[in-house]
Amino acid sequence: MEKLILQACILISVVLYTGADANCPNGCSACSDGRLQCPGAGLNALPSPIPPDTFYIDLTQNNIGSLQKIPDLPELQSFRMSLNDLRVIKGGDFEGATSLMSLDLSMNSISKVYKHGFRGLENVETISLNGNKITEIGQILRNTPALKTLRLGNNEIEVITENDFEKNNMIKMLDLSHNKIMSIHGNAFKNMDMLRYLILSNNPITSLPDLTFSSTMLSLADFSNCQLENVPRTMPPSLTDYRLGNNLITSINDDDFNNITQLNLLTLNDNKINFIAHRSFGNLENLKELWLSRNDMVYIPRGLPQGLIKLFIDNNQVVELEPMLFKEDSKLKELSLEQNKVRKVHQDSLKYLNDLEKLNLQGNQISLIDVGTFTNLPKLEMLTLTDNPIQVFEQGAFAGLDSLNHLSMALIDGKTSSTDKILHENFLTTMPNLTTVNLMSSVGLTKAFLDIFAKSTDNTFENIKKVNLEYNELTTLPETVQTIFPNIKQLLLDGNLLHCDTKLLWLRAWMQTTTTVSFHQYEQPTCNTPDAVNGRLISELSPTDFKDVPLQQRINSNVQQSTETEVSEQPSSSVSRNTAPQSHDQDTPQNNGNNAQSSRQPSSTGGVRVIIKPPRNQQTSNPSKVSADKKQMTKAERKAARKAERERKRKMKEERRRQRRLSQKDKDAKRKKRRIHKKKGQRCKVDKDGNMKCVRRKRCKVDDQGNVVCRKRKGKGNKDKQKQ
Repeated sequence: MEKLILQACILISVVLYTGADANCPNGCSACSDGRLQCPGAGLNALPSPIPPDTFYIDLTQNNIGSLQKIPDLPELQSFRMSLNDLRVIKGGDFEGATSLMSLDLSMNSISKVYKHGFRGLENVETISLNGNKITEIGQILRNTPALKTLRLGNNEIEVITENDFEKNNMIKMLDLSHNKIMSIHGNAFKNMDMLRYLILSNNPITSLPDLTFSSTMLSLADFSNCQLENVPRTMPPSLTDYRLGNNLITSINDDDFNNITQLNLLTLNDNKINFIAHRSFGNLENLKELWLSRNDMVYIPRGLPQGLIKLFIDNNQVVELEPMLFKEDSKLKELSLEQNKVRKVHQDSLKYLNDLEKLNLQGNQISLIDVGTFTNLPKLEMLTLTDNPIQVFEQGAFAGLDSLNHLSMALIDGKTSSTDKILHENFLTTMPNLTTVNLMSSVGLTKAFLDIFAKSTDNTFENIKKVNLEYNELTTLPETVQTIFPNIKQLLLDGNLLHCDTKLLWLRAWMQTTTTVSFHQYEQPTCNTPDAVNGRLISELSPTDFKDVPLQQRINSNVQQSTETEVSEQPSSSVSRNTAPQSHDQDTPQNNGNNAQSSRQPSSTGGVRVIIKPPRNQQTSNPSKVSADKKQMTKAERKAARKAERERKRKMKEERRRQRRLSQKDKDAKRKKRRIHKKKGQRCKVDKDGNMKCVRRKRCKVDDQGNVVCRKRKGKGNKDKQKQ
């Protein structure tokens, strides 16, 4: 009984479903409640029949190439036909859709819209023609007086004339981006009383006339990625967002922004600006963001608005932060000067920036952080000094940073300063709210930082959650780190050269007992030395694996490991890594043989053992003394020697290439000279058709003996006679 009831229910549902789509055209997936949905159905023409009560049609992603006039659909309000193969909109194609409000014909191949192509669309408010091949606007919009949104981006329009939008005074959003527009008439937007968003980005516009706007509501004007050489003027006072990035503007004058008093965002990034007049931004009292990145500026402009909140001057040529740059009671919260050439930050450079929260000085040439540099920044929360050649942090350099919570000092190249000179104090004591410290790849600074903690455990920093010590060539870590940072969550130790002796037993114990602290970001910390535990994870070692290796034994082990390597290579084709070039050993052929024999000793595996030796000028005649010197070489000296040898070989290789290029140039020059002489010697030649042809624009003739010769130029015969 239950089975019969289930079959009956299925049958009733099938009947109801087929009844709902009984009038649906072929190829359409749904046709009910006034909606006709046929996306991706492979249609080549409009589906038929279309129910007369349809108010929504979706024909996206088909192969329809012609509309052939839409049938009478008095209730149709939305018509979507993007991603088809339409090429032409003919007059009267939409006469049957008098109630249409939204028309989407984007991503077709439309190249022509006839004068009355949109006839009957008096109520349409949105037309999207993006991604077509339209070359001009002309009179195609004369029958759409209620149009509010017009999208004509990604077409091939070249000119905007005075009468293109003559009948469209209701347009609020006009998108003409990614076209080929080179000329715009000054009165093209004169009749657009309701215009709010004007987008003309990505067009080859080099200059603009004084544009006339009747709209008092225009808030966005986008001229980015054009080829403008000057700032377009006569913008309405209502403008709040003005985008001029990626152009060819070289200077900002006093009166470029005089009329725009409500401006909030001004983008001038990616231009060629090298001059900004003193009062260029003086009238922009409401300006909140100013983008000047990637220009040719050598100084920070003065006279900036007092209410400015964000200032970006990245990737310029600024060399100095001058004193008293900003106005008193400045509201600036974010200042970015990344990738400039700043060498010095004066004590009063950041004065009056009491509200500054983010300061980015990454990638500059700062070598000294002086006393009181950041004293006037009580609200600073993020400070970035990464990638600077800072040699000294003076005592009191970080005074006044009570609100700082993120400090980044990665890639600090302070190798020329000793660790006792680069840092003069425990700077963490001046930052009570600090949570993150980034010292990645700052070898000298990190060692000075840890030396301070190794000597004193008086202070604890409970707010610090993350310390990044990656890639700092660390061989050990003071045990006081665990007590100084009691609430730490991340202590990153990737890429260091840890020596696992008894001094690191505490780290292994901490790793095995904690579940809240992470010690790596990508690779777990491993031992580099001693050899017995090389490459093994610290957390997986047993306490007996941590042994104190005597210093001399440790040096000898490192010397043997770095100077002898097994090379899996046939003896006949193997080459010693330290075989000197012929240019250095031509005077001592006997020694060459000895060196080659001593440096290519057969190994037990059938290969050769390669021994890296000091340069020849450092070798002595006493072999025992050489061995003693080799044992006394430190790891850094061996590394420097190998680097010098590689550099020498590289230079020799470049010199050989240069000599080959010069030789090739000489050969080419000789060939060219021979060709020139050969060409000058030629007088007449026969072309493919058997006709006589002369070189150097001379005509051929046959002399008395029947030989083909060239005619002499006028006057040459007279000169020859005169010579005779």
